Order: sequence, then structure tokens, then C-alpha cells
Amino acid sequence: MDDSVRLDSGDHATGVVSNLAMQSAAYLNFTGSAEDQGISPELIAPIGDLMARRVADGHGHEGLSGLVELLGAGRPGAAWTR
Repeated sequence: MDDSVRLDSGDHATGVVSNLAMQSAAYLNFTGSAEDQGISPELIAPIGDLMARRVADGHGHEGLSGLVELLGAGRPGAAWTR
């Protein structure tokens, strides 16, 4: 299942290969490595907080498409509506 289907259906867990829990756990290594190389992680910084929130809310088994559920009506934490 690709992300467009996940977004349309709201099913962010089916067919996920790299889940949010794993990506969130690896995120600090990713940003730390960027900083070690002199590369600013500020462009990707917001996704780390979103992944951590989604995992804390019990959605660690989902893929990245689940993050869209945290983005709605321009308000942090608001539900996205289809």
C-alpha cells in the first residue's frame, strides 16, 4: 500500500515496512550524525517531535503517513480531516 492510499483510507499501518517507533528511535542518531558532519538538522527537526508524539499516542506501528493526523487546520495537534 502506498502513502496516497494510506492517506485516503486513514489506515497508516497496513504494509508498513519501517514503522514510526523504529524511525523515532533512530531519529536522534540521524540528526546527531548530520550535526557531526556540520550539516544543520533544522529542516528535518519538526518531524522528530511529530514522530515522538505519534508513538507516545500509541501509533508506533504505523508508517510516516500517520503523521498527517497531527496536522490539521493549521493548529498543532489538531486532527486532519479528509
